[in-house]
Amino acid sequence: DRRFDLKIEPFGAVGEQPNTQGIITNPRPDDHVSDWIVCLRRSFIIRVMGQYNISPETLTLFGVGLAWEDLLAPTAPEGTTRHPGLVLDGIIGTPDWVEGGRIWESKATWSSSNKGPEAHWEWFVQIGAYLYMVRLRPEYIQGEAGLAVLWVNGDYAPPAPRGPDRYRVSFTSKELEEHWQTIVSG
Repeated sequence: DRRFDLKIEPFGAVGEQPNTQGIITNPRPDDHVSDWIVCLRRSFIIRVMGQYNISPETLTLFGVGLAWEDLLAPTAPEGTTRHPGLVLDGIIGTPDWVEGGRIWESKATWSSSNKGPEAHWEWFVQIGAYLYMVRLRPEYIQGEAGLAVLWVNGDYAPPAPRGPDRYRVSFTSKELEEHWQTIVSG
């Protein structure tokens, strides 16, 4: 169980469409940040439960996340682009989109919106890794990213789903270094 001292705040109105022009559906290359996070998560689950099996239900969850990205694509105003990808230490990162120099990541989850994004440490390791990868590039907003979340089940009370909720997530330089070390030491 990882806990990070993150600054997370709502960003834009609930129901406001995040900007996402240019989402692509090509398969990801090897050694992607997300793959390293899955590896860390799998190691944790094996340590706790003694096994790790990906069920058809889990694969469905991944499919909903990819569909969420594709659904957002046509709603973006001009000037928003799919990120071309980053490489650092042989690891590839592909933030979902960039708007005005801000990296954005989108997530779809069945967990309760009452838990908030703070319950998903892996999202913040991934976002932190992307921000670490662009830390020396002045065209990006430093130490801050956007997160758009679709809460498929809302708070488990009607109406559901809920979202997209938009959040601004801020990191210190030390936190970004810690997130990157989590990835490369995985």
